[in-house]
Order: sequence, then structure tokens, then C-alpha cells
Amino acid sequence: MPTDNDPYWKLRPPPPTPDDETCACTSVTPVVLQPHLSPNPLSCARCNLEVPPDRIRFDEHVADSLASWRDFHDCFYFLWLDSGEFEEWAKGHLRDPMSAVNTRGLELVAQINVFRRCYLWWF
Repeated sequence: MPTDNDPYWKLRPPPPTPDDETCACTSVTPVVLQPHLSPNPLSCARCNLEVPPDRIRFDEHVADSLASWRDFHDCFYFLWLDSGEFEEWAKGHLRDPMSAVNTRGLELVAQINVFRRCYLWWF
């Protein structure tokens, strides 16, 4: 959060997700793998709020894969958001079902499905 007292706020780690932005659904609902411009790319398929990974209880290998995919996806997403010379190129990769970013996303969805039903959000 910007502040006059901290000129380096953009370089600080993000604060934890507020409770009102975290899923509070009482039933076990599927999750959606989608970018949120936050560290956790998992949301509830019912309320669309963030689902804490510890609620799903996947193993460390899946957590590593999730972090890796998030960073890889965000490379394309930030290029698209920049609306500069790479916008169309990045959009093409985000929309192409056979692109590396979506292929890796589908592989990750298969890993998460072992723990809870998961879907990939399509750009």
C-alpha cells in the first residue's frame, strides 16, 4: 500500500490476503487456477475468492509446481497488461490452448485434481 513514509513500498512483500477476500464457503467446492496478481492463484469456483492452499492440503511438489506456473503465467500476463509491443504476442500465448503456459496449467490442474477438483481459467 502506498505511503509517504515508505518510498520502497512497491518492493515489499504483499500483505496477507484480507479475510473478506478469502473463501468462507462451508462446503468443499472446486477451485479454479487463475491469476490474481497475488502469490496464490487458486480461487473458489463458487464465490471466486481466494482459497488458501493449506485448505486443500496438497504436497510440496504441487506447491512448487503452482508457484512455478504462477510466475510463468504472470510473465505473459504482465506483457499483455503493459499494452506495449508485446501485447498481441502475449495475448496469443494466453489464448492458445496448445501454448506452453496453458499446457503447463492443464498439467497442474491434473496434479491438483488429486486433492480437490480443479479447473483452469481460460484467458
